[in-house]
Amino acid sequence: MLADFEGATLPKNKAGNPYVGQYEGEGGRAKVSLVKGDGIAGGACVQFEVTKGTLYAEFNAHNADGSRGFAREYAANPSGWKFNTYNRLGFWIKNPVNGAVMATNGTGSLEFGTYMKRVDNADTHSDEAGGGHWYHIFNLPNTNTWTRVIINTHPHHFRGREGGFEEKNQPHPTDEPGYGYLDALTRFYINETHTGAGAASIKYEFDNFEFFREPYPENDEQVYSIAGTCVPAENRFILTWSRNKDENAVKHEVRYSARNIHEIGWNAATPAPGGIVTPPGWQGYNGMIYSAVLKKVTGPVYFAIKPENSKLFSQILIQVPQG
Repeated sequence: MLADFEGATLPKNKAGNPYVGQYEGEGGRAKVSLVKGDGIAGGACVQFEVTKGTLYAEFNAHNADGSRGFAREYAANPSGWKFNTYNRLGFWIKNPVNGAVMATNGTGSLEFGTYMKRVDNADTHSDEAGGGHWYHIFNLPNTNTWTRVIINTHPHHFRGREGGFEEKNQPHPTDEPGYGYLDALTRFYINETHTGAGAASIKYEFDNFEFFREPYPENDEQVYSIAGTCVPAENRFILTWSRNKDENAVKHEVRYSARNIHEIGWNAATPAPGGIVTPPGWQGYNGMIYSAVLKKVTGPVYFAIKPENSKLFSQILIQVPQG
């Protein structure tokens, strides 16, 4: 666990600043506070009440002497961190009805920015020496219900390159075979760049940022930036993800099950109604959407996504939240 917000106060970094705060360098303003009883499991969560500009929630691994560290130093047990092991960063977000609007043309609604630097002989005064700045784009519905987001090791974009270029999976972004994407992660942020606070404030909530390892082989080359939302009042499930930018005509299939599909196998999962998804955009406009009301689903459900030209699939577990 990186941050579950169950403490009495907001977590802080080693420089004494909040270890999730609003970056104001681009003009946005937000009040950041703990909200009790509204978290994903009924506990606390963190709320960003954006009053000016847009959301820019950032996690800075800064030290008191001005040097810069790694995100893994803020995990629940930093001394127990196992290099070249963790391949997923998951978190929950509640996007309010006046928040970022889900795109339908293959673009996205939120940006998850990451900075990487070399682990061996790390530059203590840089967030990105030897690694650079990467972007993961997500597309989330503004249903004011909790969405599960999974960051794998396949970013959309590298700073300075053309947006339609397929970056491919980046398990070792610093070219160090012994260190993975999350080993090299320093600063990261979540930025909503389009909506902005007008006459009324916009209240985003976040919960349970965690590093973990997906033990089963998944299709990180063709499926990335997966997010899953449940709207309990409608029994509606909304699934969004991105495809390989170079596969503009490849359809993806969605299946679901109450059991882990990696364990039972693809063929044992239920084909989702209307679950053959055609790319809505071209090249960099590579976001995919699946939405359906599943009346017979009453608990947690696994969704799997498989491109039609692959035997591998990727999976997300969507829980019906309590908060």
